Amino acid sequence: MSRAQRKECLRKRSIDLGEDPDIFVTITEKDRLDSIAFRYKMEMDARMCGFAKESEENPGENMEMTVRERLIVEEIIRCDLEKKGITSSWLDTDEEWQKNISILQENGILW
Repeated sequence: MSRAQRKECLRKRSIDLGEDPDIFVTITEKDRLDSIAFRYKMEMDARMCGFAKESEENPGENMEMTVRERLIVEEIIRCDLEKKGITSSWLDTDEEWQKNISILQENGILW
């Protein structure tokens, strides 16, 4: 998917979430700094979903990141990799990464 297509997907997702698309897709300095700890936070959120299910709690109540933060930081990572000429396919094919994504999606925490 091209950068323009990804941006359009982000805009559509923002509307689904009831947020302003222009604000939603704007990448801030805080977003860039958050991208440093992104993988760790994703793993923590996936673990939190498992804990919440066992405790019969709402998994969305204790998440480290919002849906926007997850989507924007993933876009930052993809753009940075593209600038360096590196494929971002690992985000789509890495088994451990996909396991965390699946857990979050199953619990309605991620697109």
